[in-house]
Amino acid sequence: MSMHGVAKSSPLSLSPARRGVREKCYQLDGVDERVDLDAAAAANTIDWDGSKAWSVSVWFKNPGTSYAALWSVCSTVGGANRFMEVASFYSGATGKIRFYGLASTTGGLTLTSPAPSPAGGSGRVDIADSDTNGILPNDGNWHNVILTVNSAADTVAGLNVYLDGLLAGYAKTAALTNTWDFLKVGCRVQTNNTSLTQFTPGLFSKLSIYSSVLSAGQVANVWAGGHSTDERLLTPAPVNFYRFGNDAAVFPAAVDIGTGGDDGAGVNMEAIDVATDQP
Repeated sequence: MSMHGVAKSSPLSLSPARRGVREKCYQLDGVDERVDLDAAAAANTIDWDGSKAWSVSVWFKNPGTSYAALWSVCSTVGGANRFMEVASFYSGATGKIRFYGLASTTGGLTLTSPAPSPAGGSGRVDIADSDTNGILPNDGNWHNVILTVNSAADTVAGLNVYLDGLLAGYAKTAALTNTWDFLKVGCRVQTNNTSLTQFTPGLFSKLSIYSSVLSAGQVANVWAGGHSTDERLLTPAPVNFYRFGNDAAVFPAAVDIGTGGDDGAGVNMEAIDVATDQP
């Protein structure tokens, strides 16, 4: 099957990018543990400013069935409704992935006309496991979500959500803007970094940020048939690239091995939270 002309990708054979892959990840408790990558947000690569285009990829496993923010950003503005996130949750037995982004109390970052696909609302795209290319997020497997955004106003399918290498949802971008200053993995951040909620219990392997909208083929290269990849060897390479539990000389540093050099850190974590698991 395909969505607006994009065909399903097929698993890729292991490439040279597989070299240098590390075996560790972070295991978060869903209570107060998270990874702060605020410097990456402050670098302004992923601002929704009406002109920037970018992509964010995250690898995760077993996030539970409650609403859990996989990653989120917010601005320095005090209002709670100025944030953006990618989240996982279940409605009964139905697993879902959600994009959610607000620029004001009533202003969603995506529009309702045309309707977001496959479902959603103002500032929201919802993808159920039964939808085309949907996934069961808590099924014991590693999964990858890639969000691509062209923040120019009124861009049809300016926002795309890829699940495990396949296009699963999209929406039209709104004529609203937000600049982001705080980035968290494993929880929702709001209100000038003072409100942290929707913590995720589960494993996180990698997060990467690109300064362009990845094509379907480039997304498939990141997915690589479900295998860990050294994304620095891909074209384009990520601006920010974090391999959680790896690359840091001192725990709990989260070292940026991309070109950005925007290091972060695990918060409220212990050394035991570094697990041996990888996609």
